[in-house]
Amino acid sequence: MEESTSNNKEIGLFQGSSHLTLVQNIITEVMCFLVGISFNYLSEVLYSTTNDMGTLMGDISFIYSLPLTIAFSNIITVISLIIFTSAFQKYPLFLLAVISLIGQIIIAIGITPSLPLIYEAHASYSTPIEISILTICALAHGIFSAFNFASFLHISSLLSHFHLILYIIGTNAGPMLSSFLDYFGYFVGGWKSNMDYVSMMLVLIFTEIGSLCLMVFCYYYIKPFRKVIKIEPTSLVVKNGFVLTQWHKMKILLTSSFDEMKEVVVNLKHQVASLLMVYLTSNILYPGMFIYYHISASNQLDKNNDNYTFLMKNISIIYTGSCVIGSLFIFLPSHISKKTLLAASVFRLFVITTLTSLISQGGMIIVKQYGGQSTSLIVNKVHLLLFVLMSLSSAIIGITQGYITSISFISMIKRAEERAATYVILLSVSLISFIGTVIQIVLVISFSSLFDF
Repeated sequence: MEESTSNNKEIGLFQGSSHLTLVQNIITEVMCFLVGISFNYLSEVLYSTTNDMGTLMGDISFIYSLPLTIAFSNIITVISLIIFTSAFQKYPLFLLAVISLIGQIIIAIGITPSLPLIYEAHASYSTPIEISILTICALAHGIFSAFNFASFLHISSLLSHFHLILYIIGTNAGPMLSSFLDYFGYFVGGWKSNMDYVSMMLVLIFTEIGSLCLMVFCYYYIKPFRKVIKIEPTSLVVKNGFVLTQWHKMKILLTSSFDEMKEVVVNLKHQVASLLMVYLTSNILYPGMFIYYHISASNQLDKNNDNYTFLMKNISIIYTGSCVIGSLFIFLPSHISKKTLLAASVFRLFVITTLTSLISQGGMIIVKQYGGQSTSLIVNKVHLLLFVLMSLSSAIIGITQGYITSISFISMIKRAEERAATYVILLSVSLISFIGTVIQIVLVISFSSLFDF
């Protein structure tokens, strides 16, 4: 396996690039963290907004369409980027990062005045339009988030491993910040108001604008930064005077790139397998399998309304917060072995996924059987037990995801050529997230049909 070919010659895992001064390192590290926050903040906003809309409308089934929409556009974008950059030897990392942030800023500014109507008492009449807006935003976000991840996972790894760590932590901190603001607005005000929603969006907009300004500043005013992230194309050796056509060049370059990716997968199979199983587990479970109310349970006049909303707000903040905590474990002085990480990933996939699904969906059977008794002691105890178990499960899933993915990202990029490792990470995460989301939807619909929820 070819060792990392980064221009950066760092002297420690938690130290910046030796090509940059102390001030330049600090500026670029803040930039990496803020760009990481911008990566997936909007996803959690879209999920919580759809959830609130569904709770008001009495039908939360369409919450599952958004993760699938984002995952679909994300995987298509990732595949297209890998093919384009490999075939044409073009690596516009800075341009992709700028496009991703500008695109996400446009989305955020565009939907901010469009969606607060859902928090009014009778929003049913405008729901089809708002669902369409959310779907379009989800499609666009899937594209721009892929640009963000593809560009800055590579850029941060070229700077230093500490820059990469801060970017990874930022990607987990974005959803947590969004969930916290959503949680705060709901529990302080009794229900999320228009102002709470606007506040969530303003935080995102200012973060993205700040990230964009820092990025442009670093590119044009910190010359070592611009030099480090520049990737030179590979020269093709021509023998016997044979002139290669553009098609032959593309074919050779694509084959070479896929061979490099295959080498990464073979030599770092434990890390790749861990990534696949971690993201598969999380996308199967969150949010659908943590819910012990069926997909048409809540509405404005139903007693389940407050219970369902309370559950979702708590699961969201626990899960996203735990992901951040898990990623911070990267700062521990020592780490568990790759085989132990793989074993933990297997345990999550087969044991935690099965137990969580059976407990939450099994709880629905009891709730449905005794649900007609509004004051039933059994129902109250079941709700409490399920809430504790689902909170514990979401915390375990979040912490292990944050830790295992952080370790795997760092390990793969340290031990392989950055571009090939980035491609493998991108393809693994986006593809398995799409598959996991599809499985979640199938499970939710199957449980609902099987038990006639």
